[in-house]
Amino acid sequence: MFGVDEATANFEGTRSGGSFTGTRKGKAFKVDFDTTSKSRRAVNRLARQGRTEHVNAVGIALAGGWTVYVASEFASDPNTPDVSVTAVQVHELGNKLAEKFIRNRARFPKAESKWLRKFDSDAGMALEECVFGGGVSTNTGRVTTNP
Repeated sequence: MFGVDEATANFEGTRSGGSFTGTRKGKAFKVDFDTTSKSRRAVNRLARQGRTEHVNAVGIALAGGWTVYVASEFASDPNTPDVSVTAVQVHELGNKLAEKFIRNRARFPKAESKWLRKFDSDAGMALEECVFGGGVSTNTGRVTTNP
């Protein structure tokens, strides 16, 4: 999807952080998952920058750098399903890989499901759908392509 050599791809995400490593065009790279330094409020504030619509984010892939952030309260809450934390990491990884490896935003991958594209049209949703077969509910961990 992003030109990453699948044989080198390694995802290690947990509630306490982790990373994704791989190679692309022979060059190694690493994306870190930070689940402790940004509160949900901070993630939402950052996600709202430049937007007019309501944002209720639990993760963000800020432009630049090689780190994606998951809201600390979300990742550490024992009521949050493990799969939901992993899905947010995967989603934000997709956004980071698109930013780093695809220059033309018009060529960013999109989810196949029309509903998922309407809900979230970024490359993160495309990777989330590819990995989990749909969008993963942050509250329940259920996977859907159309509620």
